[in-house]
Amino acid sequence: MNRVRPAVAAAPPRIQALVRADALVGAVVELAGAGAVTLTDLAAHTGLNKVTAFNLLQTLVALGYLEQEAGSRRYRIGLRTLELAGHARSGRDLARLCEPALHGLCRDTGETVNLAVPYHGYAMIVDSVEGRHGIRTTAYAGAKSPYHSTACGKVLLAFMAADLQESLLTSIRLEPKTPATIVDRGALLLELESIRSCGWAFDFEENEVGAHCVAVPIFGADGRPCAAISVSGLKDRMDPTVLEAIARNASYTAATISRALGSDRQPPSARQAIAA
Repeated sequence: MNRVRPAVAAAPPRIQALVRADALVGAVVELAGAGAVTLTDLAAHTGLNKVTAFNLLQTLVALGYLEQEAGSRRYRIGLRTLELAGHARSGRDLARLCEPALHGLCRDTGETVNLAVPYHGYAMIVDSVEGRHGIRTTAYAGAKSPYHSTACGKVLLAFMAADLQESLLTSIRLEPKTPATIVDRGALLLELESIRSCGWAFDFEENEVGAHCVAVPIFGADGRPCAAISVSGLKDRMDPTVLEAIARNASYTAATISRALGSDRQPPSARQAIAA
C-alpha cells in the first residue's frame, strides 16, 4: 500500500490498449444520449479502426464494463462500470467528509495519512495526504493491498463481522510481502484479537521494508467498519512509543468521524481518547 521513496514525482507508464479501451468507454458515455451506440460511431469518435475497436469492445463486454445489444453491434454501459461508479461516488463522499481530519493528522504527525475502505478482499485507498518529510511513505487512491499485511487491512479485518472475517480468511492467501509479514493463520487470529482489545493495528515492516504504520477503524451507521485511517512513515521516525501516541490521536479523530456517520460503536481506544 505504501512505498518508501524520495519525494520525486514520476509520470505513470501508458499502455495503449488500456488508453484505447478507456476512450471507448468514454465515447459510449458521451454518445449514450441517443441510446446504444454503434461500432461505426465509436470507431469514428475515437479514431480507432473498426477491427481494433471491435476487439476491444468485445473484451469490455466480456468483463462487464459494456453491454452489447442482442443481435447487433450496439453498445451501452455495463453493470461493472456502474458498480465501480457507485463505489467511487461512495468513496469520494467518505473522502470528502474525512479530508479535514486527514490533513489535521498529517499536520500533527508530519507523516503520510491514508484513508482505506474494504473492497473485494482488499483494503483500498480512497484518499491520501503525503507527509512533509523529504523521504516518506507514499500511496495513491485506488491502490489495493492484502488485509493481512497492512495496518489498515488488519484493523478492518479485526472489527468486521465474524462470519465475514471467517469467509475472507478462508479465501485469501497469507502470502509474505516482507520477512515480517504474518503468514500463519493462528498468529494472525491472535493479532486480530489484540487489535480488537486495544482498538488499533500496527504494521512493523510487514508490508514494506523500512516502513511502520498504525491504523484505526471508522464505523458506519450499521456498526460495521466502513473505513480505516492510517499514519505511516519510516521506521526510524516511528518507534512503538511514537506509534502509540499517534494511535491515540487518530482514535479520537476516527471516533469523531464515526459519530458523524451515525455510529455509536467505538473501540476501547476511542472511548479512552474521548474521555481524556
